Amino acid sequence: MKKRADIDEKYKWDIGLFKTQKEIENVFTTMQFLTDEMPKLYGKFNDKDKFFEYLTAYEKQEQLIQQFCFFLSNTYATDNSNVEIIKLMQHYEIMAQKLGKATAFVSPQMARLSEKYLRELLSDKRAKGHENFILDIIRNKPHTLDEKSADLIAKISNCFNN
Repeated sequence: MKKRADIDEKYKWDIGLFKTQKEIENVFTTMQFLTDEMPKLYGKFNDKDKFFEYLTAYEKQEQLIQQFCFFLSNTYATDNSNVEIIKLMQHYEIMAQKLGKATAFVSPQMARLSEKYLRELLSDKRAKGHENFILDIIRNKPHTLDEKSADLIAKISNCFNN
């Protein structure tokens, strides 16, 4: 059986994402930036500007990470002997764990916001496109872990990924 590297380019899928090393490095740079910056929002979600600042950053993060996971998954599926992709996947897992630890406070803090305040946020023009996110916070308030529990889960998350 031929290796993917031995197959003519015209027969390969082009998923159109992350074609250069620079594009891949930008994903990790963004993840590191978010890991460093998100904790600065700790305790500030009662400020509407900070709340929507988080939502904007979260949305960009989610989109980038989903695209990158799609890229990694499909690239690995086409050649699971590709050592470079395996290294990228391992690096991604480490970065994702760090980001998870850095943002473990988010759900518990948002769940502590009053329902009245959260419903006020829904009327803000910046909430457009984030309505379901805010409504999920309201709906899940009774089921959201406290900060200590969320932090503990984030710290041991790498045990569950092995």
